[in-house]
Amino acid sequence: RDWSSDVCSSDLVWVCLGCFGYTLLGLEQMKQDISNNNMTIESLHNAYILANQMAKNDLSIHHKAKAIFNNLECGNSTSNISNLWNEFRLITINELEIIYKRLGIVFDEYDWESKYSKEKIQDVLKKLNKMGILELKEDGSTVVLFNNQKITILKNDNSTLYLTRDIAAALRRYKYYGSEDLFYVVDNTQSKHFYLLKSLIAQINSNINVHHIPFGRIHGMSSRKGQGILLDQLLNQAKLHLILSDNVDIKQIPDNLKFE
Repeated sequence: RDWSSDVCSSDLVWVCLGCFGYTLLGLEQMKQDISNNNMTIESLHNAYILANQMAKNDLSIHHKAKAIFNNLECGNSTSNISNLWNEFRLITINELEIIYKRLGIVFDEYDWESKYSKEKIQDVLKKLNKMGILELKEDGSTVVLFNNQKITILKNDNSTLYLTRDIAAALRRYKYYGSEDLFYVVDNTQSKHFYLLKSLIAQINSNINVHHIPFGRIHGMSSRKGQGILLDQLLNQAKLHLILSDNVDIKQIPDNLKFE
């Protein structure tokens, strides 16, 4: 996922559609030259924090960020905005590869749920409509009928939700990779989300099994509040702790914990 607010979220948040608008507005306020090649996850993170702080006293910041998100998802953004979105994703991938290399981890592919915009979920909507469980509400939003509940799947401004994009992502992974078992390691506050995802996916394609692997919520971590730590910083702190420990021989410290 690319939206949780745990230790690693600060490294992943820049590929989150909902965070993109805040980040852009923060960079503008910081007078950051967004055309240069000096942007990092940390600088994008700082811009995101700044914009969220500004939004506490200026509601227009929230509306502007939401408009940027909606235009990007619906394909109405300018080419400059779309290019910046892709650039932020590239910055994220490049830095993540360096960080994961320190841990001895290599991924074959990065597949964000945020890449499944409204344009790319039309097949999902058609499938749900064909199943007879899609309903258009008076306020313009689209809901799915499930267990006598109405679950919003498309907001009245035509933007999608995580649930919508996760369904699209799951179906694509099955189509292209034959993935029958999908595992999501996300904290337990998202249990309801994955219950809905598992239930709806089972109705659409019974060959796909969604598995939520929950863990306890990490307290004191919030990307938007600036209460967090980047993963590379955490690794450096771990290395420093080992170096300062009297019980550890520095030669025994793994090379992948080296400072960057």
